[in-house]
Amino acid sequence: MFIERIFHRLSFNRLQRDHQFLTKTVLISTLIFFFHSSLRHFLLRSTAWDLGIFDQYLYLLSQGYPPIGSFTGEHVLADHAAFLLYPISLLYRVIPSPYWLFLLQSLGLSLAVIPLWLICKKENLSDRKSQVIIFCYLLYPVVFNINLFDFHTDVFAPGLLFSAILASYQQNHTMFLIAILTLMSCKDTFGLTIFGLGLWLIGFKRQYSYGIAATMIGLGWFGIATKIIVPYFGGSITGLGRYGVLGTSLNEILKNLILRPDLLWTQIGTVSNLRYVIILFVPVAWGLSLRHLHPILGAIPNLLINLLSSYDAQKDLINHYALPIVPFLIMAVVLAMAHDHNWLKSSRLILGPVIS
Repeated sequence: MFIERIFHRLSFNRLQRDHQFLTKTVLISTLIFFFHSSLRHFLLRSTAWDLGIFDQYLYLLSQGYPPIGSFTGEHVLADHAAFLLYPISLLYRVIPSPYWLFLLQSLGLSLAVIPLWLICKKENLSDRKSQVIIFCYLLYPVVFNINLFDFHTDVFAPGLLFSAILASYQQNHTMFLIAILTLMSCKDTFGLTIFGLGLWLIGFKRQYSYGIAATMIGLGWFGIATKIIVPYFGGSITGLGRYGVLGTSLNEILKNLILRPDLLWTQIGTVSNLRYVIILFVPVAWGLSLRHLHPILGAIPNLLINLLSSYDAQKDLINHYALPIVPFLIMAVVLAMAHDHNWLKSSRLILGPVIS
């Protein structure tokens, strides 16, 4: 009985420490993100494209007006079928201000550390190593840069992807479905992100039920959003012209990707793409292992979208296009460190003093 009390006390203390660390981290990172994005807006450095577009959509929704923006001339759902904007618009009923978006963006990016921490614990990582991974995510360049780049619903992707992965660890079907359905509501192309997640869960995690569900739901959503919802509201697939070498329509592009591998290589095998892949991996290279790179399979759809594009903004760590790739890179670091196979094993770096 006495021993049980000791273990219970130790477990309680551990949970208390975890709670304190996560609370501090989320609070501090949210304040830092919110301060910088708000300051940028205060200094008149925000742009109509994209902050003005979302701000106008949300104001129109909150006031009960038809959500057709003057910037695009399109219905809100014609732009990526982002249903998540509807509940967000409720905040504009209180005060119609873009500062809500800066706050939500800061929270969305910061709250991702909670499921990430729990994943680290599932992989039996020490507190110190888990903290290093948390900071690795928060300090990844695109995470901070996207916070400064006006507003995008993409900012919720890391937290939702980590939540879906955690749900597969915990065998929590409800949490898994909520995570991927919410991710779907952020953007039409996130159907391909969910599809990639499913491929990884099937191929390497042996989570067949979760993987099959993700691949089917992901492809189903991408098809419904791009073929039914967006066209119904008078829109078209955004940025299709960036893939002109592969075709002029989504069907033609998909057909050429399968039947014309020479076109595929012509688009991918460029110096700019090599540079892009390098800058994607450099921030986490210290923690990777060739043996545990398989989470990258989940990022393949988004990676291909960016590599095949002729739009330079999709090949940097400033814009939002790389953000759905980040959780899979971080998962590769988690697995490498869990098996002590990361390339850089300096005990001072990995186990050195960190905030507690």
